[in-house]
Amino acid sequence: MAAKELKALVDLGTSLGYAGEYLKQWLSDERMRVDREKEKVEELKRQEEEKQRAFELEKLKIEAEAQKESERMKFEAEKESERMKLETEAQKESERKRLEAEAEKAMIEAKKESERMKFEAEAERAKIEAEKESERMKLETEAQKESERMKFEAETKRAKIEAGKESERMKTEAEQRRQEFELRKWEMEQDLRLREVQVNVQQNGGSEGGVPRSNRGHSVAMKALKLPLFNDEKDDSDAYLIRFGGRVLHLR
Repeated sequence: MAAKELKALVDLGTSLGYAGEYLKQWLSDERMRVDREKEKVEELKRQEEEKQRAFELEKLKIEAEAQKESERMKFEAEKESERMKLETEAQKESERKRLEAEAEKAMIEAKKESERMKFEAEAERAKIEAEKESERMKLETEAQKESERMKFEAETKRAKIEAGKESERMKTEAEQRRQEFELRKWEMEQDLRLREVQVNVQQNGGSEGGVPRSNRGHSVAMKALKLPLFNDEKDDSDAYLIRFGGRVLHLR
């Protein structure tokens, strides 16, 4: 014990009424008590230090374990990160391939759609062309029919005109022939009358015994001679005149 602490104990014992041997005994007991207290304090301090060391050791152990765990977790995290990275790369590659496949499929579908639309457009164009051709042929047929009709009407009209002209010409010729026939008929009648007069003159200027038999028969024949009936629809004027003229010549 230090001198300062001892002096403080002496002062305390003296104040408590101890002196002489009693003071020494009290001092001894107090010193022992103080020493025990110190030992207790030291023990407690030692125990505390032991606990602190144990704590520090445990702390270091825990820190070491934590460090190991941290390292392990870091390693696991790195492995997981690498795995996820690889998975991400694989997923990206898979996604890229999927996108490429979908793009290829879309291109094929687009090409098919384009071909289908092109085919439909060609079919529609062919249909329109066919309809146009059909309409054109229909118009050409109608135009041809109209042309044929107009041509037929023109030919019919021309034929009617020609027929009218021919009919008029035939009427004119018939009228001319009729007039010629009437003239020749009149001439023949005049010729017959003249011959009849001549016969009568000969008969009146003959002998008293009368007209000779031959002259009398000739006169009778001249008187009996009549113009045959002429039918415009059945008889021909030339044949009529030839037939009648032959009879007149036969009587000459």
